[in-house]
Amino acid sequence: VMRDLVDSSLEVVWISDRHPSDVNYCICVNRMASRVIVVFRGDEGVLRRVKDSTMMDHENPLSEELGNTEFIQLRAAVSKDILTPRLDTKISIVEEIHDRVNKIRIELTGRDPCHVTICGHNLGGGLATVTG
Repeated sequence: VMRDLVDSSLEVVWISDRHPSDVNYCICVNRMASRVIVVFRGDEGVLRRVKDSTMMDHENPLSEELGNTEFIQLRAAVSKDILTPRLDTKISIVEEIHDRVNKIRIELTGRDPCHVTICGHNLGGGLATVTG
């Protein structure tokens, strides 16, 4: 895996691993191609799926657009972990990732856009969907 990583010109620039029960993700960069990749770990056991299968209401960021509701429902396993502000930084993990990706983009391209890929598997796929 490490050989593939080196051969692909990807550089790991951030790994989030503050606590074992925290959302785990990493940010990789391909500087030559001006690409940023956010990858979420998809570890989700059967007990967590059952426990967190309930839905939670969240403000809809697109509620101002015609026909949209004020709130949207997201699965609790995804939304509570990634949208709730952290006690230490007072910002959510989504905001943290957006801030980090924006800083990396400015370092890579100045103010020009760059290609960003956000991905994950299982629970990580849900986290990637909400983050994107």
